[in-house]
Amino acid sequence: MKSDDVKIGELKISCSEVQSTRIKSCSSSPFHLPDGASLGHNNLTFREPEAIIVIKHLQEQIKSLEVEETSVQMNLDNVVVALATEQNASFREKYDELDQDARIVREVARTNHKQLCSLHNERFAEINCDTTVKLSISIAEIASHFDLLRHGYNNVLATFEECFQFCSILSEILEGFRMLPRSCMVQLKSLISGHESINSFMSKKFKEVELEKNLLSNQLYDHQKQIRDITSDLENREKVAVDQCLRHDMEKDELLSLVLCLQKEVSQSSSSSLTRENEALRKELDKSKSKLKDTECKLKNIIQDKVKLEGEKAQAEREIKNLQGQRAILERDILKRDSLLDKRHESRSDFNTVRGLKAEAQQNLQNDYEKFELIAFEMESEISSLKEALEITVGEKEEAYVKNEVLNSELEAMDNKLNTAYFEMGLLKEELRTMEQRLTDSVSSSKGFEDSVNLLTREKEEMILQLTEALLEVEVEKSAWALKEKSLSEKLNTSNYEIVKLLENLLEVRKELDLCKDQCNGFREKLRVSEEDIKREKDFSMLRLSEIGKLKEELNRFKTDTDGNEDAMCYLGLVSSQFHSRSAEVHSLRSTLLRVTGERDSLLSKVEQLRGLGDKIEIFEGKYDDLQSIAEFFLQEMNHRISRFEVEIKEDAHHNNEECSKLRMKLNSTQAKLDTYRRRLKEALDEMKVMHSKYQEASTNLKNKLRTYGQHILDLTKRLAEKE
Repeated sequence: MKSDDVKIGELKISCSEVQSTRIKSCSSSPFHLPDGASLGHNNLTFREPEAIIVIKHLQEQIKSLEVEETSVQMNLDNVVVALATEQNASFREKYDELDQDARIVREVARTNHKQLCSLHNERFAEINCDTTVKLSISIAEIASHFDLLRHGYNNVLATFEECFQFCSILSEILEGFRMLPRSCMVQLKSLISGHESINSFMSKKFKEVELEKNLLSNQLYDHQKQIRDITSDLENREKVAVDQCLRHDMEKDELLSLVLCLQKEVSQSSSSSLTRENEALRKELDKSKSKLKDTECKLKNIIQDKVKLEGEKAQAEREIKNLQGQRAILERDILKRDSLLDKRHESRSDFNTVRGLKAEAQQNLQNDYEKFELIAFEMESEISSLKEALEITVGEKEEAYVKNEVLNSELEAMDNKLNTAYFEMGLLKEELRTMEQRLTDSVSSSKGFEDSVNLLTREKEEMILQLTEALLEVEVEKSAWALKEKSLSEKLNTSNYEIVKLLENLLEVRKELDLCKDQCNGFREKLRVSEEDIKREKDFSMLRLSEIGKLKEELNRFKTDTDGNEDAMCYLGLVSSQFHSRSAEVHSLRSTLLRVTGERDSLLSKVEQLRGLGDKIEIFEGKYDDLQSIAEFFLQEMNHRISRFEVEIKEDAHHNNEECSKLRMKLNSTQAKLDTYRRRLKEALDEMKVMHSKYQEASTNLKNKLRTYGQHILDLTKRLAEKE
């Protein structure tokens, strides 16, 4: 049982070693790199194909590690199965041996029981106290045999329990071994996915860099085209501006000559004739003003008379209203009196008197009413006559107003004509001044345009120089990166070749190790079996020796007890024969012990040799670990360089993007400036065209007005001549 425990412990240790080796192999992948690893130059980088080759080498190494893992797993499974089968076989052998021992013990007990029963039946009467003692001794021996049998059964049950425990431990170990490849496969898949993702990321990065490079080159080409077009447009516009400046100078000279001629004509025309006409017009205005004053006085008097008549009319209307009110009151009184007369029919005398009074009152009222009607008719006739006089005065006033308005309109027209003439003269002068200012502004703007064009050409040349310098720097960096990548690829190839050689050596050493381990396991199993056999033989010899001692004691007792008994002698003969057979068996067991000890010594010597081989294997494993650490260190350095290269690529891309953005901003600003200059030029040209059209219109209008003015002056001179 101790040997089984030892084997189980060895299996656990081997499982832990396998797991540690797998973890080391997983951790020795090129993605598990320690910090601070630095080998070679710091500026070494890879290109895309060389990085792909490195990744392929790493994938091949991963595949080889997977194959080694599967082989190790198969070996472990085979070892576990072999151990389980061997242990089951050993347990079965132990169980068979224990069954045989139990059967032998049972047969011995049966024979002893039969002998005791026969002896008890035959010698019961003859044997007294001695027989009872012998029976007690035999019963004690039988009880001891039964105790031994119970102990054996207990041992068998304990072995069965240990077997079940060992089977459960083996099942757990097998489950652990089954889970290990899955976890390793998951880790390997994650590593492969990491390799693929890095490969795809690197390829995408290189493609993006190439696309950005192509875009930048296309943008440079487009910008160069735009700059050429802009320069050609500027040259053409400069030519057009020069031509327009010459035209403006010519037109300016012509306008100045025309203005001088017009000023001369105006100065000539504004002579004595104009003064005479102005004096005549002033006299006519004074006469018309005096007439207007007289008419205004008459109108004021007529308005005052009209106001008086309207007041008298209002008073008469008020008196008529009062009379009408009195008449209504009288009618009411009459109606009341009539009602009273109707009510009072008692006395006719009173009625007659009242009628008389009523008739008198009615006559008086009719007389008053007729008088008032005459007065109202007279007032109406006076009002109608006053209205006719007012209408006549209003008509005269309106005629005077119309004449005054006609005269004022004629005067205003003459004043307006004079003012418009002076105003047009001032406008022409102002337009001439504005034209001169615009010409000066256009000259200054053309100079500014020339300066801006020169600045743009200088900026263009500077940008071209900067771009050429940047392209040269990029090409120099590319050549340096290419040299560094070549050196790195050579180093990688050499390191991969060394790693392949070391892996081949390690595979050979591992094969030798597996063979040595198999031999060690075989020798250990043989040792275990031999030790178990020796233990069994020792136990069996001890039991036989104890039985022999007991038999000797029984013989001595029987010799002392039975001196002349034939049955006892027979029994002694049987016992002696058994003793001789047991002694022969003891001699044979001793010989087998000697043989087994010799085999054990030979196996121990072989085990020592295998231990020496194990030490050598450990040395090889140490070398392999050193090589693995070197390879891991190199891979870590390579990955560190790759990461540094990616960071530098990102920085270069960011720097290039910043430069491109700056250049784009400059181009946008220059384009905006050019657009503003173009707009200003267009506006200036449009203004020049508008001013030219306005100048032509003004010149034509002035000419027409001068013609009409001259004709009017001629007409006035003719009229003055006719009046004189």
